Amino acid sequence: MIKLFVTDLDGTLLDDDKQVPEKNRQALRELAEAGVEVCLASGRMHGELTTITDDLRVACHRISQNGSFVYTCEEKLLHSDAFEPELAKRLYAAARHYGFVEMISVGQTIYTPNKSEATKKIEARMLMPFEVKSDVVESFASDFAPCKLSYFGEMDRLREMQAAIREAFPGEVEVVVSDVDCVDFMPIHVSKGVGLGFLLKELGVKPEETVVIGDSFNDLSMFTLTPHSFVMAHSDADVRKRASREADSVAEAVEWVLQANATAGVR
Repeated sequence: MIKLFVTDLDGTLLDDDKQVPEKNRQALRELAEAGVEVCLASGRMHGELTTITDDLRVACHRISQNGSFVYTCEEKLLHSDAFEPELAKRLYAAARHYGFVEMISVGQTIYTPNKSEATKKIEARMLMPFEVKSDVVESFASDFAPCKLSYFGEMDRLREMQAAIREAFPGEVEVVVSDVDCVDFMPIHVSKGVGLGFLLKELGVKPEETVVIGDSFNDLSMFTLTPHSFVMAHSDADVRKRASREADSVAEAVEWVLQANATAGVR
């Protein structure tokens, strides 16, 4: 029996307008009514996931900032993590010369050193505003430590930076592609999969009782955790080959879950 359904947001649950299509909304409600718990897993902030949960009117566990924060649907904090401040400063300095749009996540706030026109376009895609803080990097400290550094730009150059950072900081940082134009720097050993592990332990749910669905490289850590992984059909080929099944929508994956549980119930 499947007891937990975990879905990514951008490119998966959400459409291009960052809305939940009605068929996905209805599917998650049917899933919850059938007794299957729902979890949202995203690189987005906890507040953004809460906004989507409220809109869905479905109780959802939340894995935010690629696993930096893990909350149950009752708002119990299971896990949180952040960079060591001096490491974050060195990472920021190493990436600065590429000239990408920067988004710095500290706690539950998104900061940017300045708000250019390019930054405003990225901000418009988020479900919460950016806070301008020109000295945000200089302010990094134990009580103001970033959970995630995000960079937006052209993918070929982002991959160039990704390779350079991995070479310069081996074993110190996770560098993952999280969207078609975004690369995230995460504290080492922080990922959606690690975050999901904390949730499974709390809920007493086994990996084989879990279904996950996503579309990008930051979802791969979840794919390895369960035999029931779905990848969106539009995903990069390197992501698609790592999942056990493909789907065109969250609703399609939910239909599989409901059918699988109905079959298991007959046995």
